[in-house]
Amino acid sequence: MLTSIVPGWDPKAGDSPALSFDLNNLRCHGCQRAFQLARLVSAVPVIVGNAANPRSKERGYLHEWAAGIALLASAENVVIKISGPGYGYDHSWTPATIRPLRASESSTPSHPTESCSE
Repeated sequence: MLTSIVPGWDPKAGDSPALSFDLNNLRCHGCQRAFQLARLVSAVPVIVGNAANPRSKERGYLHEWAAGIALLASAENVVIKISGPGYGYDHSWTPATIRPLRASESSTPSHPTESCSE
């Protein structure tokens, strides 16, 4: 538990121990759990690396990935780091090959959902 790392710290009290939590290997199917974790430790900044590692350009998958990102972004203490675009499915990506990631923004639900499976 985090309280064993910082003795006397109560993650629900609203005070911050000057720590952050990086989620560098998060995948789409883990967005719901990451959101729950972020809400549990709301005083700690949660940094989602590589934009939750999209793994496919398939439209249905990208819709779920975008919904997961929207859910995470709805937590006040979550920051989405955009790095390595397309790395999960295209190691030699170009602006053209990652265009579907940007296109998925327009198909993102207007409100976050709690379903994101992979």
